[in-house]
Amino acid sequence: TYDIEWEPKLSGKYTIEVTVHGKPVPGSPFTSFVSPSSPLKCILEGSGLSGGSTGPAKFTIKIEDENKKLYPVTQGAVEVFLDGPEKIAPKITSGGDGVFVVDYSTTKPGTYSIDIWLFGKSVLEKPIVVNFKKDSDPTKCTARGPGLE
Repeated sequence: TYDIEWEPKLSGKYTIEVTVHGKPVPGSPFTSFVSPSSPLKCILEGSGLSGGSTGPAKFTIKIEDENKKLYPVTQGAVEVFLDGPEKIAPKITSGGDGVFVVDYSTTKPGTYSIDIWLFGKSVLEKPIVVNFKKDSDPTKCTARGPGLE
């Protein structure tokens, strides 16, 4: 029997690989979520949360502590799930300061749901519902009538 201790520097999602003589023990790697000692709040901002025309969209997730200060967590602590007429894998980037930028793109019009998870649990009471419609193609539009001769 071996006892292993580790002290993470940030709250977040960690993957722990345990080996003996260079070979993984059964079940390795293990996933662990290290939660902060106080509650955190997620602030969501950006046009990507309100729908619009199909194409690129973006929004920001800011993680704050109880004093409204940004709270850094590991990249894997934040997960975003987008589902609708097509399955979308968003790109999530962070500067390590508690601010995450979520970029995604829709190609099919319709209703999509966005769910945001922190430490393996949804931070929303219910997913955000957004609608995307096909953008107009100006090359296929015509104008006619009096005064346009």
